[in-house]
Amino acid sequence: MSGTEPDIQVTIKGRGEQAILSLPDNLDPEFVTGSTLCCYAEAQSVEMTEAIRTRLQEIAEQYRENPPTEPIVIAEAVPPVHGSDGCIEWVEGYDPTPEPESTENASESDEENATVDHYQGQKFVQVDENVHVATMIEPTDGEDGRNVLGESIPARAGKPCSVAVDQSLLVDAQGKITTQAEGVLKLQNNVLSVTKLLEVNGDVNFKTGHIDFEGSVNIKDGVRDRFEVKARGCVQVGGLVEAAKIICTGDFICRRGVASRDRGRIAVGGNAEIGFLNNVRGNIHGDLNSRREIINCELVIGGDLHCSRGSVIGGLLIVGGGIEVGKLGSDGHTPTVVRLGEVPVLSTKVKRLKSEIAASQKQLEIKRDRERVLHQAGSCLNPKEKEESTEIKYEIDEIESRIEEMELELEEVKERIQQSRKVNVQISQMLYSKVVFRLGQREIHVTKDVKGPIQIGWSEDRQLVYRIVDGPLRSITEIGRVTIVGTEGEDSDEDDKKGRPSSAQPPAKPKAA
Repeated sequence: MSGTEPDIQVTIKGRGEQAILSLPDNLDPEFVTGSTLCCYAEAQSVEMTEAIRTRLQEIAEQYRENPPTEPIVIAEAVPPVHGSDGCIEWVEGYDPTPEPESTENASESDEENATVDHYQGQKFVQVDENVHVATMIEPTDGEDGRNVLGESIPARAGKPCSVAVDQSLLVDAQGKITTQAEGVLKLQNNVLSVTKLLEVNGDVNFKTGHIDFEGSVNIKDGVRDRFEVKARGCVQVGGLVEAAKIICTGDFICRRGVASRDRGRIAVGGNAEIGFLNNVRGNIHGDLNSRREIINCELVIGGDLHCSRGSVIGGLLIVGGGIEVGKLGSDGHTPTVVRLGEVPVLSTKVKRLKSEIAASQKQLEIKRDRERVLHQAGSCLNPKEKEESTEIKYEIDEIESRIEEMELELEEVKERIQQSRKVNVQISQMLYSKVVFRLGQREIHVTKDVKGPIQIGWSEDRQLVYRIVDGPLRSITEIGRVTIVGTEGEDSDEDDKKGRPSSAQPPAKPKAA
């Protein structure tokens, strides 16, 4: 090489990511040996592992036959393996996070013709107590890397899972997440819980879809047309309920009101507090409180109706308890029907028992007919028919016993109805003509407007009477025409048939307007 230093270079790329060997093609092959190349690499502080030494030896041997024209990577850093973040691994079927498909722009034609139900919307994951729903996966530390200089490249440790678990779930030492109560899994603000309260921060619409919840539901705004809210608890709505369906086993609160346009329905297992009702169909097991008007509704109310500052106009109301309204009917004399002295819940039970008794009696007749056929055969019965005869006698005894129990229960329910019936109507402002009161098979058609305060109830001899302000009791016939309706087959006022007095008291003096 004429005393000149060979032009061999080992360069380090970046922070030790690579060691690169550059060899000119005019070197004396005898000079290019594995040990020589190792000396150049060591001079640049490359960590000399056995693999590197072998690699440089191979490069030297190849140089004799085919000198390289490009720089050669002789060593590469081993990158770190960063730790994985902690997470929750859901048991199949219990992930509460899936997003519903967007249906915000669904048209009416889509709703009617598409196979996808755009109203179905969000699903809620309901759980029982002591159910394994997920596993908390812990973060890992990772493994450090190493550059070509032998220096450590630190690995980044995984972050803990961002989801916290509240006291309604238990996390054991293995990370197994188990429910401690029944309800619905809820993941909100990175907190996993089992809740009995579902909060909807807006309307029930295409974004939420129908709601069917094992607990109470609190809706910040309203419920849009054709959507359903079902709750095994209470329902509270901050805005307007449109032509929707509300079904709950507890109380229903809608401070603004319900405007169903004959298309919606409510079924309330407890009490209801509703700002106004317009063209609503449904039933309320307990009391109904309304601040404003009740217009053209068909409602069954098991308890009391309170609408002391509002009006009841049109429709049909079946009320099991007392009635307190501002105005009943309208100055346009809209036909308005109010059925009094009813016990809706028990009346429904009477109908059910009658239906079950009739079905059992029909079944009994079939069994008796077969028993007669077998009896007539006498000693000619084969073993199978003898066995059938014995079984039929047993079944007849069972059916007769069941019918007897249901008949006793029916009589008890009817007695409870008589004890629960009451008539107590208080009208603070005005009773209009065209209002019809129905009690059993009697209808009282109000024939003239009567200014309140007025109260309607039973007299001591069970005559329907009314009282205006502090005046005396007067027969209802002075303001209304009494007719008899219905048939013998229809449920009617048993007190009327038997002439028995009721536990109802004469109307107290009505409150001042």
